[in-house]
Amino acid sequence: GIIDENPEEVLEAEFQAINLWLLDPLILNSGIELDGIVSGAAAISNAYVDPLITADLAAINFSINNYLLGDLCLESRWDDINTQLILSGELEKNKRNQLAFGGFYRPKDEESPLQVVAQIQDLELSFLNAFITEGISEIGGDISGEVAISGQLEAPQLEGKVGFNQASVHVDY
Repeated sequence: GIIDENPEEVLEAEFQAINLWLLDPLILNSGIELDGIVSGAAAISNAYVDPLITADLAAINFSINNYLLGDLCLESRWDDINTQLILSGELEKNKRNQLAFGGFYRPKDEESPLQVVAQIQDLELSFLNAFITEGISEIGGDISGEVAISGQLEAPQLEGKVGFNQASVHVDY
């Protein structure tokens, strides 16, 4: 396929054992480093006006900023009838499913296009250490619960109930 101004044109790609660190130069200024091995398929259409990306991807040993999150599966597919992108995924570490989510994104809904529910089970809070550079450190423990994510991609709204187990943080002063 090709990327073209014609919204009917679709660029499709299949990946087999691609190392995610190859993306680091593309996101150099973001402060994020990726690692892991990704396989699957993805497609992009309507790239010039309102890009639509669909995917079925699996990343083994997925890491952000040198923190191992685990094995990640992501799927998105377009629903023509409801004009929405259906989203689902899960994160597994040490043979435990720590995060599962599902929902949709409706690009034509200007008020609240994002509607996703995340189920969290014993997700290690220490992953936050990979993103926080000053002020607090040594975040530990885990979190469980359910969180609804809605609103705009630029400013998502989170609502739900979570519980912390053995949570700890060191405040640097």
